[in-house]
Amino acid sequence: MDEAGKHEARSGEAQLTMLVAALNALPMAEFLDVMRQVLPVQAANNADPAFRNDLMIVEVSTDQYDGEVDERLVAWPDRDRNGGGLGVYQGLWEEGTCSGCLSTVTSSAKRAICPRCGAPCGLT
Repeated sequence: MDEAGKHEARSGEAQLTMLVAALNALPMAEFLDVMRQVLPVQAANNADPAFRNDLMIVEVSTDQYDGEVDERLVAWPDRDRNGGGLGVYQGLWEEGTCSGCLSTVTSSAKRAICPRCGAPCGLT
């Protein structure tokens, strides 16, 4: 690789490092809002036209005592039902079931959108 190519590779790595740092610095609600905007676009850009492809975040919890595993889709904060905002800034503390596809979901907001089917979720 020539010097220009090495510089470009280092520059790209630096940009990725900065992006990772910026994403890690976001509060959970803002991180989920960014992913809500990014993951569907990435799924559409890389999809096999013969299939419907969705990218979403799944929280996986494993009980340290009995090894039981729980999986919950991470639902996006619902800006429309949160007065244009993202709800309370907290971790993934809200849980429930999607009213549309009956998936188990979690979110940082009590009012969220299911990433699988787009239905509103009222969480507790």
